[in-house]
Amino acid sequence: MKNAIKVLCFTLAVIIVGTSAFLIYFKWDKSQFEYVDGTEKGAIFHCYSEDAPYAKKCLDAGMNVYFSFAGNLTYRNARNLHETVLNIPLDRILLETESPFMIPAEFREKKRTMPAYLPSTARFLAEMLETDLEKLSAQLWTNSCKVFNLPEE
Repeated sequence: MKNAIKVLCFTLAVIIVGTSAFLIYFKWDKSQFEYVDGTEKGAIFHCYSEDAPYAKKCLDAGMNVYFSFAGNLTYRNARNLHETVLNIPLDRILLETESPFMIPAEFREKKRTMPAYLPSTARFLAEMLETDLEKLSAQLWTNSCKVFNLPEE
């Protein structure tokens, strides 16, 4: 666990939870998202819950940001999330379980979510983006490895 935390701390500038962090985010300058060697760190908007214009503002700031979506992406009334994934680059999207909450729609009768339900969210996203699930999964893997500075093999 300590090694995982170290990887996270050295790889990301911040994981942003909730909308109040947005104000803090824009007080930083781009230099705070770079390593000494000039490579870029990033930020993850954990369990993204805002809308597409908010995401666009983040991307337009020129910082290395990723948007992570949970099972609530599969809810019919999550139009803000649907609009967002349709309007951000695929290489900026991550998926997460958000355990024990945010259960994908097909498993709503369950009391808690788990990693085994993640393919449900991925299938929903693939259908929404009208892309092949295998292709999407490969891109999500690449995104995850890139943001956490891990090898893809």
